[in-house]
Amino acid sequence: MTSAGTRRRLARARERAAEAAERARSGTVGSVQSRIRDLAMTHHALVFSALGMVLFVPALISLATLLPLGSDHGLAARMAHHLALSAEARAAVRDLFNTDDTVRTATSAVGAVFTVLAAYAWPAELQRFYQAVWGLPRLGWRQLWRPLVWLGSLVLVVATVATVGALAGGVAGAVLTAVLCSPLIVVWVWWMQRFLLAGRVRWLALLPGALVTAAGLAAFSVATSVYLSRAIVWNADRYGPIGVVFVLMSWLTWFSTVLLGGAVLGHTIHQRRTGSAG
Repeated sequence: MTSAGTRRRLARARERAAEAAERARSGTVGSVQSRIRDLAMTHHALVFSALGMVLFVPALISLATLLPLGSDHGLAARMAHHLALSAEARAAVRDLFNTDDTVRTATSAVGAVFTVLAAYAWPAELQRFYQAVWGLPRLGWRQLWRPLVWLGSLVLVVATVATVGALAGGVAGAVLTAVLCSPLIVVWVWWMQRFLLAGRVRWLALLPGALVTAAGLAAFSVATSVYLSRAIVWNADRYGPIGVVFVLMSWLTWFSTVLLGGAVLGHTIHQRRTGSAG
Protein backbone atom coordinates (compact mmCIF):
# COMPACT_ATOMS: atom_id res chain seq x y z
CA MET A 1 0.00 0.00 0.00
CA THR A 2 2.77 2.36 0.91
CA SER A 3 4.58 1.67 -2.35
CA ALA A 4 1.37 2.07 -4.37
CA GLY A 5 0.52 5.29 -2.57
CA THR A 6 3.98 6.67 -3.27
CA ARG A 7 3.64 5.85 -6.96
CA ARG A 8 0.26 7.60 -7.10
CA ARG A 9 1.68 10.70 -5.41
CA LEU A 10 4.60 10.75 -7.83
CA ALA A 11 2.24 10.33 -10.76
CA ARG A 12 0.09 13.24 -9.54
CA ALA A 13 3.21 15.36 -9.00
CA ARG A 14 4.34 14.64 -12.57
CA GLU A 15 0.90 15.53 -13.91
CA ARG A 16 0.87 18.82 -11.99
CA ALA A 17 4.37 19.62 -13.22
CA ALA A 18 3.32 18.88 -16.80
CA GLU A 19 0.21 21.07 -16.42
CA ALA A 20 2.29 23.90 -14.95
CA ALA A 21 4.79 23.63 -17.81
CA GLU A 22 1.96 23.71 -20.36
CA ARG A 23 0.42 26.78 -18.69
CA ALA A 24 3.82 28.49 -18.77
CA ARG A 25 4.27 27.66 -22.46
CA SER A 26 0.81 28.97 -23.32
CA GLY A 27 1.13 32.05 -21.09
CA THR A 28 2.90 35.35 -21.66
CA VAL A 29 6.30 34.03 -20.54
CA GLY A 30 6.08 31.07 -22.88
CA SER A 31 4.94 33.26 -25.76
CA VAL A 32 7.83 35.65 -25.22
CA GLN A 33 10.34 32.79 -25.06
CA SER A 34 8.92 31.34 -28.27
CA ARG A 35 9.10 34.72 -30.00
CA ILE A 36 12.67 35.29 -28.82
CA ARG A 37 13.66 31.94 -30.28
CA ASP A 38 11.77 32.43 -33.55
CA LEU A 39 13.18 35.93 -34.07
CA ALA A 40 16.74 34.88 -33.14
CA MET A 41 16.83 37.82 -30.73
CA THR A 42 20.14 36.75 -29.18
CA HIS A 43 21.78 36.87 -32.60
CA HIS A 44 20.32 40.33 -33.31
CA ALA A 45 21.44 41.60 -29.89
CA LEU A 46 25.02 40.46 -30.56
CA VAL A 47 25.02 42.04 -34.02
CA PHE A 48 23.51 45.25 -32.64
CA SER A 49 26.10 45.47 -29.84
CA ALA A 50 28.99 44.71 -32.23
CA LEU A 51 27.86 47.46 -34.60
CA GLY A 52 27.60 49.77 -31.60
CA MET A 53 31.23 49.07 -30.70
CA VAL A 54 32.34 49.67 -34.30
CA LEU A 55 30.52 53.00 -34.19
CA PHE A 56 31.37 54.22 -30.69
CA VAL A 57 35.01 53.20 -30.29
CA PRO A 58 36.27 55.29 -33.26
CA ALA A 59 33.90 58.07 -32.27
CA LEU A 60 35.15 58.06 -28.67
CA ILE A 61 38.77 58.02 -29.80
CA SER A 62 38.17 60.93 -32.15
CA LEU A 63 36.27 62.87 -29.49
CA ALA A 64 38.91 62.20 -26.84
CA THR A 65 40.78 65.33 -27.86
CA LEU A 66 37.59 67.44 -27.69
CA LEU A 67 35.72 65.88 -24.75
CA PRO A 68 38.37 64.25 -22.56
CA LEU A 69 36.88 61.91 -20.00
CA GLY A 70 39.16 63.27 -17.32
CA SER A 71 37.79 66.79 -17.71
CA ASP A 72 35.43 68.15 -15.09
CA HIS A 73 33.14 69.60 -17.74
CA GLY A 74 31.40 68.45 -20.88
CA LEU A 75 29.21 65.55 -21.92
CA ALA A 76 31.84 62.85 -21.29
CA ALA A 77 32.34 63.90 -17.67
CA ARG A 78 28.58 64.12 -17.08
CA MET A 79 28.02 60.68 -18.58
CA ALA A 80 30.81 59.19 -16.46
CA HIS A 81 29.22 60.74 -13.37
CA HIS A 82 25.80 59.37 -14.33
CA LEU A 83 27.25 55.86 -14.78
CA ALA A 84 28.86 56.16 -11.33
CA LEU A 85 32.35 55.58 -12.72
CA SER A 86 35.00 56.00 -10.07
CA ALA A 87 38.16 58.01 -10.72
CA GLU A 88 40.02 54.74 -11.25
CA ALA A 89 37.44 53.50 -13.76
CA ARG A 90 37.50 56.81 -15.64
CA ALA A 91 41.29 56.56 -15.84
CA ALA A 92 41.05 53.00 -17.24
CA VAL A 93 38.61 54.11 -19.94
CA ARG A 94 40.67 57.23 -20.70
CA ASP A 95 43.81 55.10 -21.14
CA LEU A 96 41.97 53.18 -23.83
CA PHE A 97 41.61 56.30 -25.97
CA ASN A 98 44.40 58.72 -25.13
CA THR A 99 47.40 57.81 -27.29
CA ASP A 100 48.40 59.79 -30.35
CA ASP A 101 48.64 56.60 -32.42
CA THR A 102 45.05 55.58 -31.69
CA VAL A 103 43.79 59.08 -32.46
CA ARG A 104 45.62 59.05 -35.78
CA THR A 105 44.24 55.59 -36.54
CA ALA A 106 40.68 56.62 -35.70
CA THR A 107 40.86 59.71 -37.86
CA SER A 108 42.31 57.88 -40.84
CA ALA A 109 40.29 57.35 -43.98
CA VAL A 110 39.64 53.69 -43.14
CA GLY A 111 38.45 54.55 -39.63
CA ALA A 112 36.20 57.27 -41.01
CA VAL A 113 34.63 54.85 -43.51
CA PHE A 114 33.95 52.23 -40.83
CA THR A 115 32.44 54.88 -38.55
CA VAL A 116 30.11 56.15 -41.27
CA LEU A 117 29.02 52.62 -42.22
CA ALA A 118 28.39 51.68 -38.59
CA ALA A 119 26.51 54.93 -38.01
CA TYR A 120 23.95 53.75 -40.54
CA ALA A 121 24.09 49.98 -39.95
CA TRP A 122 23.48 50.27 -36.19
CA PRO A 123 19.99 51.83 -36.31
CA ALA A 124 19.23 49.95 -39.54
CA GLU A 125 19.68 46.67 -37.63
CA LEU A 126 17.22 47.91 -35.00
CA GLN A 127 14.78 48.83 -37.75
CA ARG A 128 15.05 45.36 -39.32
CA PHE A 129 14.36 43.72 -35.98
CA TYR A 130 11.28 45.88 -35.34
CA GLN A 131 9.98 44.96 -38.78
CA ALA A 132 10.50 41.27 -38.02
CA VAL A 133 8.69 41.60 -34.67
CA TRP A 134 5.62 43.07 -36.38
CA GLY A 135 5.86 40.88 -39.49
CA LEU A 136 6.31 43.83 -41.84
CA PRO A 137 8.24 43.90 -45.14
CA ARG A 138 11.39 45.96 -45.39
CA LEU A 139 11.10 49.57 -46.46
CA GLY A 140 12.25 50.76 -49.87
CA TRP A 141 15.25 52.93 -50.65
CA ARG A 142 13.17 56.10 -50.26
CA GLN A 143 13.08 55.44 -46.50
CA LEU A 144 16.84 55.03 -46.04
CA TRP A 145 17.05 58.34 -44.18
CA ARG A 146 15.09 57.11 -41.16
CA PRO A 147 17.94 55.30 -39.32
CA LEU A 148 20.12 58.42 -39.50
CA VAL A 149 17.38 60.60 -38.02
CA TRP A 150 16.96 58.03 -35.24
CA LEU A 151 20.71 58.20 -34.54
CA GLY A 152 20.46 61.96 -34.12
CA SER A 153 17.57 61.54 -31.70
CA LEU A 154 19.67 59.08 -29.67
CA VAL A 155 22.44 61.64 -29.30
CA LEU A 156 19.95 64.20 -27.97
CA VAL A 157 18.44 61.71 -25.51
CA VAL A 158 21.86 60.59 -24.25
CA ALA A 159 22.94 64.20 -23.78
CA THR A 160 19.76 64.96 -21.82
CA VAL A 161 20.07 61.88 -19.61
CA ALA A 162 23.76 62.59 -18.99
CA THR A 163 22.97 66.17 -17.98
CA VAL A 164 20.27 65.06 -15.55
CA GLY A 165 22.51 62.24 -14.30
CA ALA A 166 25.21 64.75 -13.39
CA LEU A 167 22.97 66.01 -10.56
CA ALA A 168 23.94 63.04 -8.39
CA GLY A 169 26.18 60.01 -8.65
CA GLY A 170 26.00 56.43 -7.45
CA VAL A 171 22.92 54.28 -7.09
CA ALA A 172 20.87 57.14 -5.63
CA GLY A 173 21.73 59.31 -8.62
CA ALA A 174 20.83 56.49 -11.03
CA VAL A 175 17.46 56.04 -9.34
CA LEU A 176 16.83 59.80 -9.44
CA THR A 177 17.77 59.93 -13.11
CA ALA A 178 15.53 56.95 -13.90
CA VAL A 179 12.58 58.66 -12.22
CA LEU A 180 13.15 62.05 -13.84
CA CYS A 181 13.98 60.74 -17.31
CA SER A 182 11.47 57.88 -17.55
CA PRO A 183 8.77 60.05 -19.20
CA LEU A 184 11.30 61.19 -21.81
CA ILE A 185 12.44 57.61 -22.48
CA VAL A 186 8.85 56.37 -22.81
CA VAL A 187 8.04 59.06 -25.36
CA TRP A 188 11.32 58.50 -27.23
CA VAL A 189 10.94 54.70 -27.46
CA TRP A 190 7.26 55.08 -28.40
CA TRP A 191 8.18 57.54 -31.15
CA MET A 192 11.20 55.60 -32.44
CA GLN A 193 9.17 52.41 -32.95
CA ARG A 194 6.56 54.32 -34.93
CA PHE A 195 9.24 56.24 -36.85
CA LEU A 196 11.44 53.26 -37.77
CA LEU A 197 8.35 51.33 -38.85
CA ALA A 198 7.32 54.27 -41.05
CA GLY A 199 3.95 54.65 -39.32
CA ARG A 200 2.77 51.17 -40.34
CA VAL A 201 1.79 50.21 -36.76
CA ARG A 202 -0.75 52.15 -34.69
CA TRP A 203 0.44 54.27 -31.78
CA LEU A 204 -1.71 52.37 -29.28
CA ALA A 205 -0.25 49.03 -30.36
CA LEU A 206 3.28 50.36 -29.76
CA LEU A 207 2.60 51.71 -26.27
CA PRO A 208 3.23 48.43 -24.34
CA GLY A 209 6.63 48.09 -25.99
CA ALA A 210 7.52 51.67 -25.08
CA LEU A 211 6.52 51.20 -21.43
CA VAL A 212 8.32 47.86 -21.08
CA THR A 213 11.48 49.11 -22.79
CA ALA A 214 11.58 52.29 -20.70
CA ALA A 215 11.17 50.27 -17.49
CA GLY A 216 13.91 47.89 -18.60
CA LEU A 217 16.29 50.73 -19.45
CA ALA A 218 15.62 52.36 -16.06
CA ALA A 219 16.42 49.11 -14.24
CA PHE A 220 19.48 48.61 -16.46
CA SER A 221 20.71 52.11 -15.61
CA VAL A 222 20.47 51.40 -11.89
CA ALA A 223 22.24 48.05 -12.30
CA THR A 224 24.96 49.76 -14.35
CA SER A 225 25.65 52.20 -11.53
CA VAL A 226 26.31 49.24 -9.24
CA TYR A 227 28.56 47.00 -11.33
CA LEU A 228 30.10 48.93 -14.25
CA SER A 229 32.79 50.85 -12.38
CA ARG A 230 34.00 47.76 -10.51
CA ALA A 231 33.96 45.66 -13.67
CA ILE A 232 36.05 48.19 -15.59
CA VAL A 233 38.67 48.46 -12.85
CA TRP A 234 38.81 44.69 -12.28
CA ASN A 235 39.23 43.88 -15.97
CA ALA A 236 41.69 46.73 -16.56
CA ASP A 237 43.91 45.48 -13.74
CA ARG A 238 43.95 41.91 -15.04
CA TYR A 239 43.77 42.26 -18.81
CA GLY A 240 44.74 45.84 -19.57
CA PRO A 241 42.91 47.91 -22.23
CA ILE A 242 41.38 44.82 -23.86
CA GLY A 243 39.65 44.10 -20.55
CA VAL A 244 37.95 47.50 -20.76
CA VAL A 245 36.78 46.63 -24.28
CA PHE A 246 35.29 43.37 -22.98
CA VAL A 247 33.32 45.28 -20.33
CA LEU A 248 32.04 47.86 -22.81
CA MET A 249 31.03 45.09 -25.22
CA SER A 250 29.16 43.28 -22.44
CA TRP A 251 27.45 46.53 -21.48
CA LEU A 252 26.33 47.11 -25.07
CA THR A 253 25.10 43.52 -25.36
CA TRP A 254 22.89 43.87 -22.29
CA PHE A 255 21.67 47.28 -23.50
CA SER A 256 20.78 45.72 -26.85
CA THR A 257 18.99 42.83 -25.15
CA VAL A 258 16.84 45.25 -23.15
CA LEU A 259 16.06 47.38 -26.22
CA LEU A 260 15.13 44.42 -28.43
CA GLY A 261 13.47 42.38 -25.70
CA GLY A 262 11.20 45.28 -24.80
CA ALA A 263 9.83 45.29 -28.33
CA VAL A 264 9.19 41.53 -28.25
CA LEU A 265 7.45 41.66 -24.88
CA GLY A 266 5.43 44.71 -25.90
CA HIS A 267 4.25 42.99 -29.08
CA THR A 268 3.27 39.87 -27.11
CA ILE A 269 1.30 41.96 -24.60
CA HIS A 270 -0.49 43.69 -27.48
CA GLN A 271 -1.36 40.35 -29.08
CA ARG A 272 -2.73 38.85 -25.86
CA ARG A 273 -4.67 42.00 -25.02
CA THR A 274 -6.34 42.33 -28.42
CA GLY A 275 -6.27 38.74 -29.59
CA SER A 276 -4.79 39.91 -32.88
CA ALA A 277 -1.96 38.41 -34.87
CA GLY A 278 0.05 41.63 -35.24
